[in-house]
Amino acid sequence: DPSRHSWLACLPLAHVGGLSVVTRALLTGTPLTVVHGFDAAAVEAFGHSGRATHVSLVATALRRIDPAAFTAILLGGSRPPGALPANVVVTYGMTETGSGVVYDGVPLDDVEVAISHFDDDGDSDSDSGGDSGEILLRAPMLMRCYRDESTGRVLGPDGTRTWFATGDAGCLTEDGTLSVVGRIADSSGLPFTRTRALRRLAAGPLTLRALAEPLADLVIVAGPERSSQRNVGLAAARGAYVLVLDCDMELRPDVVAACLECVGGGAAIVAIPEVSFGEGYWSRCKAFERSFYNADAVVAAARFFPTAVLRTIGGWDEEMYAGEDWDVSMRAEALAPMRFARTHILHNEGRLRLSALLAKKHYYGRNLRVFLRKHRGGAMTRLSPIRGALLREWRVLLSKPTLTVGMLAMKAGELAAVGTGMLRSPKPVVARARTEHS
Repeated sequence: DPSRHSWLACLPLAHVGGLSVVTRALLTGTPLTVVHGFDAAAVEAFGHSGRATHVSLVATALRRIDPAAFTAILLGGSRPPGALPANVVVTYGMTETGSGVVYDGVPLDDVEVAISHFDDDGDSDSDSGGDSGEILLRAPMLMRCYRDESTGRVLGPDGTRTWFATGDAGCLTEDGTLSVVGRIADSSGLPFTRTRALRRLAAGPLTLRALAEPLADLVIVAGPERSSQRNVGLAAARGAYVLVLDCDMELRPDVVAACLECVGGGAAIVAIPEVSFGEGYWSRCKAFERSFYNADAVVAAARFFPTAVLRTIGGWDEEMYAGEDWDVSMRAEALAPMRFARTHILHNEGRLRLSALLAKKHYYGRNLRVFLRKHRGGAMTRLSPIRGALLREWRVLLSKPTLTVGMLAMKAGELAAVGTGMLRSPKPVVARARTEHS
């Protein structure tokens, strides 16, 4: 009722969860207040003061406010908590459906829901009831396709490829009510790449957003390089700590707990040892090399930081895309010592091709002067091809001659690629003073 109710938009408007609040207000003629980002105290104050009666939140935000401050709360995002206040309405939807299409388990008109089950070989068995499986949707508000023209449609219970594979796990009760269990990666016991990717590969080419959205409450697309991307993430971070992962890394369940144990209440930054794996000879050589660096403070860089430390040092240097991990660690160590977590993350090298690896190193070499100018001796120590960790383990090198020869050849190629990249890098302009004579 526009005469009694008003919406508060506190989710990012660049994402469908935030944008849909605006569209609801426009379509219903309801007053709307838009705030810049979620601040728990400010959002709660809007509700208690009566300036807003309705708000849309995700589960992590709901836990930080008093739900009684609002007449109604629309809750989306990840799996909802078990016990919810009476004024909370759970919505299920996504960017591909233009926001929520299921409310408190009941689909909107013309929205069809089915559950698909995968066996161990990734084969599909779709039905409209039974045990939990992947949620499939068919609805008139589904997107036509992604930007790469893939549709995400898969075979459904009626044998037609008109159903959208959501990547979420759920089940249907006998009366057709949908219960969302969680993300496929969290609930099925199978890796994300085995379930979700099987669906996506069957439907068409993968997109980065399609991969990321089923695994996160918020996906931010930014650029152009990693340092600027990470700074955007740092600016949006609301937690006390920031964990930085690359897209080819897999997070083990114990990593965050191990980092929190190591960080000492915000008094340290944390390096996380890596265990590499992959297919083919060059991937084995790279994994062999990395195995020597797990506790090497020279080669390692921190990945787990107190948010306050990162903000104090100004985040990542956006001029830098080579050596940026070392750079941010070295600056952060001026405020907090670096410790090693008693766990590891998995680094998926895939099927490493030597030509692709050398091309990447050449690209890094074109930017490496920035890191060298900034840290000089410290940079040279970290970039030196003569690594103390390798020399100390010479017996291991001799015991695995095939991998050792490949690793040394690979490192020689990397050194040459970095060198040629540096030769092509733009050189700094030195301003020369000019003396005027009268």
